[in-house]
Amino acid sequence: MNYTTIEQSKKLLELGLSSESADMFWFRDDTEIPRVFPKDMMHDSASVTYPCWSIEALLKLLQPNANLVCERKQYFVIYRGALFQGSTYNYDSPIDALVEMVSYLLENNYLKTEKQYDTRR
Repeated sequence: MNYTTIEQSKKLLELGLSSESADMFWFRDDTEIPRVFPKDMMHDSASVTYPCWSIEALLKLLQPNANLVCERKQYFVIYRGALFQGSTYNYDSPIDALVEMVSYLLENNYLKTEKQYDTRR
């Protein structure tokens, strides 16, 4: 899968990642089968369940400090920032490795969250 699951999307939102940084969204219609669409296809009547992030959107959040690496069908992210340098462990999918790195950086205040952008709080 090349985008976050609903569970991963929930986790990133709970950690404070801005929904504006998502490039896709989970949509649920009358069939109750969730599907993913690009953000530019969203309209007012859409039943958006959660924002959704693609591999590209998550990499964009981490640039220019991150590299997504694949070795022996395992993925990991190497991150080299001014305040933190490290990597994720091996994952079966690139999205899992990226979500883990973004989550770590959000949990430890290395990435700005939606709350940090809101000056009213």
